[in-house]
Amino acid sequence: MDTTKPYLHIGSAADLKGTDKFLYRLFEILPGLLSWGTLLGVVFASWKAPVAAAIFIIVFDLYWLIKTVFLSVHLRANHRRLKEHMATDWEVKLQSVKRKAQSERIYQLVLLPFYNESEEVVRESLESLRNTRWPKERMFVVLACEELASLRPRFANASQGEQGFGGQGGGYNSRQIAEQMQKEFGLMFGAFLVTAHPAGVPDELPGKGSNIAYAAREAVVQLVEARSIPYESVLVSAFDIDTHAYPDYFLCLAYHFLTAEHPHHSSFQPVPMYNNNMWDAPALSRVVATSGTFWQMMQQERPERLSTFSSHSMSLRSLADVGFWQNNIVSEDSRIFWNHLLYYNGNYRVVPLSYPVSLDANIG
Repeated sequence: MDTTKPYLHIGSAADLKGTDKFLYRLFEILPGLLSWGTLLGVVFASWKAPVAAAIFIIVFDLYWLIKTVFLSVHLRANHRRLKEHMATDWEVKLQSVKRKAQSERIYQLVLLPFYNESEEVVRESLESLRNTRWPKERMFVVLACEELASLRPRFANASQGEQGFGGQGGGYNSRQIAEQMQKEFGLMFGAFLVTAHPAGVPDELPGKGSNIAYAAREAVVQLVEARSIPYESVLVSAFDIDTHAYPDYFLCLAYHFLTAEHPHHSSFQPVPMYNNNMWDAPALSRVVATSGTFWQMMQQERPERLSTFSSHSMSLRSLADVGFWQNNIVSEDSRIFWNHLLYYNGNYRVVPLSYPVSLDANIG
């Protein structure tokens, strides 16, 4: 199959005409319209039909009370499961799997796309990979920078010698950071590849989606096919650059892959915990980040409603089938799940790992 283009290419309203454009814009507007319509409609109804508005508000409040209790039960259940999984020796569990011979042939391909993050952020993520218990000779790391970030200084006044992130000068760009990381970590893994997503490619939107798709294709050619490794033996982890993997993450991932009912029709979702910089983030940011973690924990107990989010993993076989990520979107994490779901005619699911990865809370 031609993997140079994604199976499902979603454009924008500007690409459409007539009825298609109208329907696209209608569905695009609908979520916001319903949300604002409910809020403003209650205010208007309180003026024109106060009794009906009061009944609606009471019923709505009761609904959210019941829903809150329902979700709280799922949150507590996943918290227990999370603690149990963190206390599990996944190396022992992996050895007990009947398909142990297969586990010894599994390779981990980790994609780390970044743009202008600091050297410190990149280094800490790579150190977390180095500290995992997965055999490093079967771990391939791809540090994917943007050519655009490599062509310009970190700051507009870099020529004046202003210091950039990581103690480097303002002209210290992402490509230089990637090459420095390759010097420090290149020999610690089975392979370490640096890619630079080209700037100005037609029909592409610069961002994480196009960057990680380019990096994945380069990795397949230079790391996987060059070693004659079957696609079915490679698990791809699409990580945000600030993702810190816990020691047993890849062992836990391999175990769930080998025990999944349809391993090549499954994505694997850890629980994102935003605690890398928790005490440096503003209070509101900590609340929002923790709420996001709670929501993901609830969804892990409802796998039929779970889709991929932020950092996640999947089989290279399925990823190649759908043509990798779309190159005309920025936020690629959940979109790749829907691409798989449509490609396999609904025969695709997300397997909850109930095992954490750690990320940064937003402080920008």
